[in-house]
Amino acid sequence: MFILTLKKTSCGFTFNIKYIDSKHYAVPRGRGAVELVSGNPSGIVSDVTFLKHGQDTLDFIMGDANDSCVGDFMVFLQVNDLIWNFTLRSIGVGSREAHSMTFEAKFSNTESVSISFTSYNETRTSDQQVLCGPVIDSKVLRFSNGLHTKSHKHKGLIATN
Repeated sequence: MFILTLKKTSCGFTFNIKYIDSKHYAVPRGRGAVELVSGNPSGIVSDVTFLKHGQDTLDFIMGDANDSCVGDFMVFLQVNDLIWNFTLRSIGVGSREAHSMTFEAKFSNTESVSISFTSYNETRTSDQQVLCGPVIDSKVLRFSNGLHTKSHKHKGLIATN
């Protein structure tokens, strides 16, 4: 028997982000992604309420939009009070890296847990004219329930149960 470990989610953003599509930019997977435009802290936030404790894994792809954005991208992933940082050297040609973080969900079933991807550093296109930043795509949260892992998609953050 499978018990759903996700109660609800909501999604938002902080400061400058740009939705990009695969017709005009390099999107790691699918038809669209989010570019964290630098200059100010920028990011996306999802609030998740867990119904059950357990081991969870958050997968995502970080890359560049093939828009001549060059520099060292740094993205901070925060799940409640847990923080990881990821870096990618961009030469502006659509590079990407897949990442996976596993953590123990020991949150109250009434507590809303923020999951955020944030970038603080400033990067620009190779001609120094346009602010740009890392692309975040294919965000998947997998919930483990004993021997079972299932998928569930949500707007913004894709959650799997």
